[in-house]
Amino acid sequence: MYEFLVLGALSRFPMHGYMIAKVLGNIMGPFRQLQWGALYPVLHRLQAEGLVTAEDAPTDDEGRSKRVFVITDQGRERLRQHVMDTESHIGTYDSIFPHKVSHFCLLTPEERLHLCRHYAVHAQQNLDHLERKLHDIAENPRLTPAQRLDIQSVMNHRIEHWNHERSWAESLIEVQAASRKESA
Repeated sequence: MYEFLVLGALSRFPMHGYMIAKVLGNIMGPFRQLQWGALYPVLHRLQAEGLVTAEDAPTDDEGRSKRVFVITDQGRERLRQHVMDTESHIGTYDSIFPHKVSHFCLLTPEERLHLCRHYAVHAQQNLDHLERKLHDIAENPRLTPAQRLDIQSVMNHRIEHWNHERSWAESLIEVQAASRKESA
């Protein structure tokens, strides 16, 4: 996942390591911070694979030079592959998909529509699963009424989440379908 996020950040403009960590920290949220020990090995691997280059930037106001990382054409292609990947990170797809949407500019209208439809199906599969399990919980004689209510509360929360995700995917499908018609 770090590779996808780093390439995505660098696709916007070249950055030095501190800025990459700051951008990724903002993307990941206040409770999941990128560790320095994770960032630089990823950057060095990306550089070794020819996906990014490191260049000396002009010195700052205090006379310090910085190395900035720049995504290569090969790196943009790898980023595009990450965006189109629907198999990896399936367990955390709801946290990855918004990052994919932020890079839709790399894709054709057909590819965007494909991803949106795929995510809508993914959301519906999660909803179907939760509905089945909610029914199982209601029928489970080993649970006390209090246990049943607690579990159902959590499951209903997850159902709301996936309903929201499905609705968002459906709205994206409408936008992408309209965009595809306009470009045809």
